[in-house]
Amino acid sequence: MRTYRATGSVPLPEIEVGDTFEADLSAELEADLIGTGRVEIVPRPYRVVGNRRVFETDPGGQFEAALSVEQEGQLVAAGHIARVEPPAKKPGRGGKAEPAVEPAPEPGNDEHERKE
Repeated sequence: MRTYRATGSVPLPEIEVGDTFEADLSAELEADLIGTGRVEIVPRPYRVVGNRRVFETDPGGQFEAALSVEQEGQLVAAGHIARVEPPAKKPGRGGKAEPAVEPAPEPGNDEHERKE
C-alpha cells in the first residue's frame, strides 16, 4: 500500500480533489493516473541499506521520496533501499519505539543481518 493525493478526478466516488488515500495500484494504473494528472504520490521515508548512495543519501541514511511502484520495486529488489515503517506501538510500554526497517534480501543469501 502507498499513499496518494487526488489532484484531479479519481474514479472513486468517496475521494475528492485534495484528499489523500491509500491504495495498492499496479504500476500501469499508477502511471496512467499520474500521467493524466489525477493523482500524485505522497513522499514516504526510506533507508539506504545497500553500499551505494541513493538519492544523494549515504548507506545507512534516510531520505523521503515519492517513488513510483516500479521505481520502489526495482530499488528494493536490488537491495539498495528499504521502506521505513512507522514505529510499532507496544501496549503497556512507555518507551519510544524505533522505526522498523524492512531488510532487503541479499541475492543468494537466505539469512539477513541488519547493521545499525
